[in-house]
Amino acid sequence: MAAPFYYLPVVVFTGEGINHAPAIMSPEYIRASQAMCAANMAYASISAVLAGLYLVLRRDVSLEWAFIATLVFLLLTRYLGMGAADGVATLPLLITVIAMIERRFTIFALSVTLGTIVNEKVAMVALLTVGLRAIFVAEDRRIYLSMAATAAIPLCVYSATVLTLNLPGLENQRNPTTYLSSLISMTRTLTNAKGMYQNVWPAIIAIILWRISVKQTSRPTVYLCDVGIIIMMFIFALALNVQYNAGRIVMFSVPLFVLGAVERLSRLSRASKSHAAVIIASAPPMPPTDLPPVVAAEARNRPQGICLE
Repeated sequence: MAAPFYYLPVVVFTGEGINHAPAIMSPEYIRASQAMCAANMAYASISAVLAGLYLVLRRDVSLEWAFIATLVFLLLTRYLGMGAADGVATLPLLITVIAMIERRFTIFALSVTLGTIVNEKVAMVALLTVGLRAIFVAEDRRIYLSMAATAAIPLCVYSATVLTLNLPGLENQRNPTTYLSSLISMTRTLTNAKGMYQNVWPAIIAIILWRISVKQTSRPTVYLCDVGIIIMMFIFALALNVQYNAGRIVMFSVPLFVLGAVERLSRLSRASKSHAAVIIASAPPMPPTDLPPVVAAEARNRPQGICLE
């Protein structure tokens, strides 16, 4: 998915003060790194625009609030690994989320399968979301169970690949016996400034968006049980001993909550405006004055005095 960006003109900076300065990199590595960063930004931007369009066309959200959703989506990509494939994965992830909201099984199955090829966390978020809803949400339980089974297949294939093949960079995922010790040791990194900013703060943002999104209506965008996605993704990241990347992993759950929060705020804004309009329309009219406004103003401005005859 980043191949078209490989042929862009190469822009090389001095890299002064950087351990891996561009001056000591091979031209192929520089071109590949630039292509991956450009692809991440392009796909993240497309995903942000798609989120705004979906809110306008399918969720009856105003253009102003849809623009806010697009802007928030782009700002939160700051926590993703834009030098890896996180930005590219936002597009299949968002399509998976929209297909889940709309109960479109075929689109959900295709997007979660293709998304897992890009980044395994697409299948992980999808499985957690539909799995929790299948357990705690009675309505549409059958479709959620079907989606959960579909999301479990590519995730199982990925897990089998990691456990059987000696792929580089995945050593922390191959030994489940280290998960508990890593979870305990990782909690120590949450108290310093860097850990608070890169691990704790993204989780807080996700919880705030979830809380705004929750509403007691039929078939809402976000359910109460969806908070479990944030909790389980955070615990999973700590168990993998990813150091200061726990917040980045939690951010994969945010697209669902951005859609839900903006939709909820848009409806609250519309309701408050309608309520204000009703109050103004029902207010009693002002009583008429005895004098016309011009005559009354002249009378007030006329100097007062004693008239002697």
